[in-house]
Amino acid sequence: MKYLGDTNCNKLFVVGPSSDLQLLSFEFLEEKRSQGYKIFSYGDSIKRFFELNFDPDYWTFVDPNTVLHFQNEIISGRFRNTELIVPDLYSLGCKNFYDCGYSSINLERNKNLFFCLEQGFNQNFKKYTKLDFKPIKGIGDQIDYKQNLYVHLRKDLIDFLNPCKFSYNLLPLIFFAFKDCKKFEFLAFGQYNLPRYFNNSSGDYLFYVKCYEQIKSKFIEYIKSNQLDLTFLGNQSYFKELQV
Repeated sequence: MKYLGDTNCNKLFVVGPSSDLQLLSFEFLEEKRSQGYKIFSYGDSIKRFFELNFDPDYWTFVDPNTVLHFQNEIISGRFRNTELIVPDLYSLGCKNFYDCGYSSINLERNKNLFFCLEQGFNQNFKKYTKLDFKPIKGIGDQIDYKQNLYVHLRKDLIDFLNPCKFSYNLLPLIFFAFKDCKKFEFLAFGQYNLPRYFNNSSGDYLFYVKCYEQIKSKFIEYIKSNQLDLTFLGNQSYFKELQV
């Protein structure tokens, strides 16, 4: 059955991977939930949720290796109150993932383990939502967001080969999955001067910035035309200009 989006979510609080995660507390998350926000964890940010013993409403990942980081938590039932939302890339032995030309060194090294974990997603998560995904080979920076963003997730819309996962992966996913949501708050995204919380690593993010700059006008146009309210909390975020 075609996924039509979560029509019960009016406000979404999305948590990312930077060390701004230190600002997150159990009390803050409880307050957000009491204000009507659904809580969305992206990638390795789930580590902070485990530390706080707080179950987010949703979790997603891009790199299959992220699943391997948290295999014990998946098997032990730590995600049973959390819905997993991903593009339909990982089922059937990652068929769509490979059909799109994507690759992952760690996936190749641990392929059987990942496939085993994926087959248990329906049991180990509250819900396993696989978003409609058309494996159309294309170029990531040639995107007509205005025409395609609400229609379906496509290869030319979500580009796993692009390093800026926030703009090329996460934003299209949440705008598609939460069609009726108008208010989005973000924490721990776009702090390129800070290390990642998960492993305290840093890198040269210049190429990330360049990739985002290529498509930011499309997002600004989309956000304005759909009257979306985006707010970036915490330390200064490079994406703050999306607060239009």
